[in-house]
Amino acid sequence: MKEIGRVFIANRADSARRIALTCEKLNIDHAVAYTSDDEDSLHVKENEGKKYWVSSYINIDSILNAAREFKADALAPGIGFLAENPLLVRACREANILFLGPSEEAMKIAGDKEAIKRIGKKQKVPVPPSSSLGAGAKNMAEWGKKHGLSNEQNSVRMMLKAAHGGGGLGNQIVENFSDLESILKRLKIKSKKLWKSSRIFLELLMPEVRHVEVQLLGDQHRNLVALGTRDCSLQEHQQKIIEEAPAPFLSPEQEKLLYEYALRIGKAIKYSSVGTVEFLLGSNGDIFFMEFNPRLQVEHGVTELITGIDLVEQQIRVAEGRKLTKAVKNPQFNGHAVEARINAQTIGVVEEVIFPKGKDIRVDHSLYNGYKINPNCAPTQAKVMARSDDREGAIDALKIALGELVVKGIETNIPLLKSLLSHPKFQKGEHTTKFVEDWLADKKNREKAAAIGVGLALAFGDQQIKDQREAMSRPMSAWKLAGRMNQFR
Repeated sequence: MKEIGRVFIANRADSARRIALTCEKLNIDHAVAYTSDDEDSLHVKENEGKKYWVSSYINIDSILNAAREFKADALAPGIGFLAENPLLVRACREANILFLGPSEEAMKIAGDKEAIKRIGKKQKVPVPPSSSLGAGAKNMAEWGKKHGLSNEQNSVRMMLKAAHGGGGLGNQIVENFSDLESILKRLKIKSKKLWKSSRIFLELLMPEVRHVEVQLLGDQHRNLVALGTRDCSLQEHQQKIIEEAPAPFLSPEQEKLLYEYALRIGKAIKYSSVGTVEFLLGSNGDIFFMEFNPRLQVEHGVTELITGIDLVEQQIRVAEGRKLTKAVKNPQFNGHAVEARINAQTIGVVEEVIFPKGKDIRVDHSLYNGYKINPNCAPTQAKVMARSDDREGAIDALKIALGELVVKGIETNIPLLKSLLSHPKFQKGEHTTKFVEDWLADKKNREKAAAIGVGLALAFGDQQIKDQREAMSRPMSAWKLAGRMNQFR
């Protein structure tokens, strides 16, 4: 067992700050990576004297050079960038630096959507129907037509997926096969650029599903435990914006199956460290395995709030070779937690930021007065979480917290988040992954109709005024004039 004394954090913003917080708690020395664009970022400002320049957060050689310069015992990949890249795991091993994550082999399998689906099938875990990996546009079109895809808009929807894509960035919806070839071409270019792989497959996109996931934690001694469920169904442009733990409105049978399926897959690849197994839950109760994320999730905080388990600390302990403790292997779940992702909507500078406070309120962020924001680079700027004894209380607490949050100088999605938290469908658990998309489309249509109505009213109003003036200018009897004016009213 090797005790970790120095951790190099190969990430930025709130992800880097989150890892630094646990390092400070454990009295572990730490340093952060930063690029030239991030010199004014909060994670850099808070670590003056412990910051190391890298050419980019996805350049393995640059990151390893910085870690060596810091004389790191371990490297924390954080969330995103290289967090799911097995080449980083190998580079750390060759540099004699512990990687805070799974083994290279487990990372390879878990991070490959098609490979992990094959594992799932072998473990008798249901998976959505999909085309063969690497099939060309012609074969994909034939497969799609066989499963209902047509040239009629919105007939049956499919999803093109990059085999190594993550965070929804490698997914593209296809609504008719005539668009398939062009979308496939664009996604291959994007996938090659982001993940150095152009392997794509086509998957049946099931309507009206919930997105539910299971948090796993394993050690290097074959101990693997499920730390509860989360619901991530509220999504905008396939990006999660509200998450909660545990996933509400699951039957005991569904929860048992979710745990069982997740553990089967995790054990099959001998998984250690923190990982998340994601599922789709159909309206008829059917469960389908979607993917395995071999890293820390953005929404890990809600699991921490209801279990009291620091998942970053567990990453460190597992990497040291320690066994899971009895308390971790038998988690106690306490109440309900909900998280809202605060996304910037405009480019700008934060003029003033005031954060909500409270015993059961947690904010992970990278904001400060004067911070420059470009949502095209990193839309999520903060995560606000609230915990309470029950779901209703957690939702109410989060709404209050969002009302107290002040971010001046830029536009954010806070109004949208508050509206969604108050929506009856969300509160009753009737929301699906299409809910936000449909709700926004309906809202846009209603606003358009209202604008047209106002325009027509103004147009007719102008005409009425003209008619009134014309009538008043012509001599007529008092009775006739009164009748005419009554018509206008």
